[in-house]
Amino acid sequence: MLASREIFLQKKRRDRERDNRYYREPGKNKGMSIFANIEYRLSDKLILLSGLRYDRDDIEVEDYLKNYADDKSYSELSPKFGVKYLYSDDSLYYATISKGYKCGGFFFLAPAGKKSYDPETLWNYEVGLKTRLLEDKLVFNASAFYMDITDMEVTSNIDPVTTHISNAAKATSQKGLSWKLPIAYLSH
Repeated sequence: MLASREIFLQKKRRDRERDNRYYREPGKNKGMSIFANIEYRLSDKLILLSGLRYDRDDIEVEDYLKNYADDKSYSELSPKFGVKYLYSDDSLYYATISKGYKCGGFFFLAPAGKKSYDPETLWNYEVGLKTRLLEDKLVFNASAFYMDITDMEVTSNIDPVTTHISNAAKATSQKGLSWKLPIAYLSH
């Protein structure tokens, strides 16, 4: 039985122009994303989660002072899979695997040949629980996650005044725990 479904379309457009006496960076960023999420109920307590997101970004840049112009297009398909277990009316357990994406781009203050950088992607693995306790007066949410990052975008300092953005050859994966314990009055 299909529990819920969502489909979204988002368009992004940003015209940039940063201008001062030494530096001018006009350009256009156009982006579009479409994503859908579906929950499929296997039983009263067990729900499968799935999602798919497509992103496309088109970037054009010009630096008139350095006679530099370039454009790049990036696109990525990012899936999500998971499961929710409704232990009771007040608590659920979940596990998800999802892919994330951060668009590449340009950084004009970088040295010649290092002005562009590639997109960053990651796979996130997460397990957690969400609970309401004490007759809905206490909320406790906790999760553990592991992120496997590829082409991590990093800012490097070349000297005290010059930096640039590049991609790390290999990124250290991030691990962590997260929890929330807000005391709240939740009305029905």
